Amino acid sequence: MAVIHLETGFERWPEVKALIASGASPIEAALVAVRLYRELADLIPTFRTVGFVPASMLSQVATDAGTTVERLTATAAPFLQPTDGGFLCQRFAESQAHLDPAYRPMHQKGAAVSRHRRDLSKYATRVVAQSLFIPADWMATDGKAWDAAHARQVMLVIRALDNALGLPARPATESGYSEPLLADASALVQKEGWEAISLVAENLIGMQHPLIPKSTDRLIERWAEVKEIPELKSAILRKTA
Repeated sequence: MAVIHLETGFERWPEVKALIASGASPIEAALVAVRLYRELADLIPTFRTVGFVPASMLSQVATDAGTTVERLTATAAPFLQPTDGGFLCQRFAESQAHLDPAYRPMHQKGAAVSRHRRDLSKYATRVVAQSLFIPADWMATDGKAWDAAHARQVMLVIRALDNALGLPARPATESGYSEPLLADASALVQKEGWEAISLVAENLIGMQHPLIPKSTDRLIERWAEVKEIPELKSAILRKTA
């Protein structure tokens, strides 16, 4: 059974204040929050993203929460905001991360980071051979031809981000590395540098947040957005302070 950590002080929530401003009574607004949390918890086993409501179920969720779609999505501080394929309750996602099927307590995350570092260390010894299929005439974003060092960093970045997302190892062939993925990883290396990317990757391990994509391709595409996740920024700050 899912255990919801329900925050107190409903009347201070911006979302509840917005419901009251839209015409709900204080008691009604508080009940909507409680019922919505219950509905969101029930959706996790099916959709495996904490706080996510698929667009096709929005109307039913609103009804079960005792309110309307408009009051959940169109107030000054809505409980649900649009995201890929549906809507997201950011407050629920941040306060109920322990409900994620992939959630790991801190001691398990530490062990996972250690495994990640060992894997990258081993991978670095064979990454040159694995990068031989990269087209020799490829150009990096700064106009310089790829050299062995750049190719190595590109491959290490892909491996690090795969690990961070808990993805299986890619086959050591061209089929595991599409040209768009290689190009995007190259651009990321040019912009951020290996050390900065590695730091983010380590802190992403075991982190559960609806804005974290499920694939490395999407993670690179949404890099700037992911880096702004408050929990991630705080974790990085603690390590670099």
